[in-house]
Amino acid sequence: MSVVKTTHTNRGEGQGYQQCWYPLMLSENLEEGNIAGHDFCGGRVILYRDSGGTPRAMTAYCKHLGADLSVGDVVGDDVRCAFHHWQYGPDGVCTTIPTGDRIPPQARQVSFPTEEKWDVIWVFFGTEPLYPVPSFHESVDTDRIMYRAFEYDESAQVDPWWVFTTNVFDDGIEPCIEGGNLCLYSTDSVEV
Repeated sequence: MSVVKTTHTNRGEGQGYQQCWYPLMLSENLEEGNIAGHDFCGGRVILYRDSGGTPRAMTAYCKHLGADLSVGDVVGDDVRCAFHHWQYGPDGVCTTIPTGDRIPPQARQVSFPTEEKWDVIWVFFGTEPLYPVPSFHESVDTDRIMYRAFEYDESAQVDPWWVFTTNVFDDGIEPCIEGGNLCLYSTDSVEV
């Protein structure tokens, strides 16, 4: 599970969104050779797996005439637009124009760092991850952790937002867990 570091230019999309990791889709739903389109931070991205199986993410609309790349296909490590077959590499740079014309320098997609962890494909909104995908403290035996990644059929309509966030993984509480039991204080100091 290595972090894929790619670069892109900020085109003003996604203003107001935090530079952080976003869980975009379940790993099992991104099969090799397929492209998936997803809304992402006020824009749209595609996800696909390169020839090594690593998930890749980039903006969804071809720089040529704006076709949605999610209806294209995967060719090796590249995504090929279904309209005029322009191809883009994992870094978003156009690699091929079938007419043989010179590739314009602005023919590039915005690419995003990705990581696959906890059966989920995570996409970082920014050029370089500021930190790794959230995980457990190194002292936690991850072989004893049970989890299940799932997705909702509809968007979760939660107001206020903190109601949802109070029920998600909280790394801050891990130091309070002893032997699988929640223990805020040492049991040696509790008088009964």
